[in-house]
Amino acid sequence: MARSSQFVNLESELVRARVKKSELARYIGLSTCSMSSRFRGATEFKLNEMERIRDRLSGDERELTLDYLFKRDE
Repeated sequence: MARSSQFVNLESELVRARVKKSELARYIGLSTCSMSSRFRGATEFKLNEMERIRDRLSGDERELTLDYLFKRDE
């Protein structure tokens, strides 16, 4: 069975922060279709999108890295 996302850490952090993919898409200025394409790996995330996602999910108690969030699940 194929996974819907290649980014397990990012998915986990979205759940932890209670942020929906559709909310995240709006936050970084993408359509939900474009966001889904990025999560599936069909389209690459741009650096500025990755940085905005990291900033949205990082909090006072923890600083998330791009390497951690965007590590591809193989």
